[in-house]
Formats: sequence, structure tokens, C-alpha cells
Amino acid sequence: MALIHRLLRADLDHAIDNEEIQDEIYRGKELAEVTLYSIADGVITTDIEGRIESMNPVAVELTGFQIADAYQKQLGEVFVLLDQRSRKHIAGLFSDIGEGTLCGISPDTTYLLLKSDGSVFNVKISESHIRDR
Repeated sequence: MALIHRLLRADLDHAIDNEEIQDEIYRGKELAEVTLYSIADGVITTDIEGRIESMNPVAVELTGFQIADAYQKQLGEVFVLLDQRSRKHIAGLFSDIGEGTLCGISPDTTYLLLKSDGSVFNVKISESHIRDR
């Protein structure tokens, strides 16, 4: 009987530890989401293959794509940049996203962002890569 009691107590302690860990993970996720949604710039996060995982409300407004519509699409399908002078699509911009670079992006250059409704407006682009520790 004592052995059963110890085993049950060990299972209960393990379950409590797991619940505390899950609560901590949830709080961290909530903090990250609140931070993302509070940023005044448009923020789009992708996986290593360049598929959209999340967008903050500013990015939704800028692109015209709802998160549900953009989810798992390639970044270049939702975030379409045009050359400001020629108004031509900048091709291959996100081809090396897995390597942590955007081809041909200059932080000092103004681009045109093509919104889903066909309207365009001036934007400046910056990138920041989130990496594992």
C-alpha cells in the first residue's frame, strides 16, 4: 500500500510540475503575442521556408490580407513590393529567406507595397531575424 501511495504521489507531483510548465509556456506565448500586436509597424513572421505564420494588425491593414487568408502562404504572395520608379514587381525578393537574407533590400530605399485591393503606397522595409538561442 505504501508503494502505491508513493507512486500516486509521484504521479501527482509530476502532473503539477507539468501544469506549472504549461502555465509558464502559455504566459510566455501570451507576452510574445501582446508584444507583436502592440508594435506600431507592420510585422509578419514566417517559418524558415518563408510561409507566413502570423501578422500583427498593422500588417493586416497594410497588405489587405486577413491573417486566416495569409496563413501558410509564401511571404511574396502577400507582401508584394514594386520598384517605386518603374512600378515593376521586385522578383525573387524572398528567395533566400531561409538563409536569413532578403535579396536586394535596401533599408534606405522607399518601395511601393501592393495591397490586396490593388492600391499601392510607399513603404520602407526593415528585417530582423528571430533565431533559436
